[in-house]
Amino acid sequence: MLRKQIVWSLFEKMMKSVTAIATLSLISRSLSELNFGEYVTLVSLGGVFLALTNIGAESLIPKIISKKDSGSEFYLLKLTATFLFCMIFLIICFTYYRNISWQYILIFSISFFCYFYSYSEYVANQKRLISLFSKISISIQSISLLLKGLYVYYGGDNIVFWLCIFSVEYLLTGLISYLLLKEPVTFKGIDKSKLQLMMKDVSFILLSSATIAAYMRIDTLMISYYLGSDAAGKYFAGSRLSEGVYFIGISVANIFYSQTLRDNIAEKKTVSRDIKKYILFLFVLGVAGTSFINLFSNMAINFLYGKEFSVSAKILSIHSISIAFVFIGGYLSRLYIGCGYAKKNFRRTFFSLIINVALVYYMIPHFGISGAAYAMVISQIFSSFIMFIIDKEFMSRLAKGKI
Repeated sequence: MLRKQIVWSLFEKMMKSVTAIATLSLISRSLSELNFGEYVTLVSLGGVFLALTNIGAESLIPKIISKKDSGSEFYLLKLTATFLFCMIFLIICFTYYRNISWQYILIFSISFFCYFYSYSEYVANQKRLISLFSKISISIQSISLLLKGLYVYYGGDNIVFWLCIFSVEYLLTGLISYLLLKEPVTFKGIDKSKLQLMMKDVSFILLSSATIAAYMRIDTLMISYYLGSDAAGKYFAGSRLSEGVYFIGISVANIFYSQTLRDNIAEKKTVSRDIKKYILFLFVLGVAGTSFINLFSNMAINFLYGKEFSVSAKILSIHSISIAFVFIGGYLSRLYIGCGYAKKNFRRTFFSLIINVALVYYMIPHFGISGAAYAMVISQIFSSFIMFIIDKEFMSRLAKGKI
């Protein structure tokens, strides 16, 4: 059963990666350099706040499903987060990115409400129905990619199309999954004590997610600020490909976390041994991803974006260095929160953000976009691996299989 879940999840994430890569390639061919830079800026900034609306669903949903709770407290907090972060996104855009058309900003803001059911993947994971979610996601991505290809083939060059289809993909994947998984959203029977406890955990999870999202996008935004939208677009083209590979490892990490949680609740004696096995698997998978990228980075960039984006291949190769650590970190971070270390998790991610911002601030003027890529790698290795290893209490719990 676990192997089947991994295969389907890998297939779905590989399809998602291919779709994301192909989409960016099509957008670069469809839009002018100015519009492409605006799209990248909106997606980079908006992606930060979209991620925050998840409010730690990857850690909270498995617990809600395994305990057979209604989850009404979670849904209330998620709805609140959707409105809150949408407003923050709009305020930042209208204040600091006045060069971007207000119509484009408002259109992109719709994606916040289309993203509401994004937690469905974690419901499917915990219910061992990831194959169902994967089939839905793959179908929608395939249809979407076909429509995008036809749009570019017939000369489409409007940024509004790309902003709208970005939102529609999230809406259809989440909504159809929600309907078929039959896990109802309810706001009835909210327990105030549970809500307060969840709010405390969510507050630290949000702070952690904010810092993670920030250091995943701060490089692109700082490049856009210091070097212009054209440089940001070329950097984003390379980093986006590496993020496509991240999807694969993180999806496997989600499955391993759900399985670890089930085994821990069942009080199996193999939990500690299985954790080590999962970490080793993620490391090997990450090394394979790094090797693959370094072999084909130049070919992929030239094919997808053309020779004018040749610098993006270097960005891709640099980012690939940290893949194995990102995979392991995706699993360890879920275990960390599961152990009740939400507050410590925030400190971990915030410290990593400070390191990344300082490095990016120093390295962009000296090394350009390549410097930003190296800064990202250093901060990812520190955040995804080193900070967990030096936490003796956490390592001791993993060694004993006490999650």
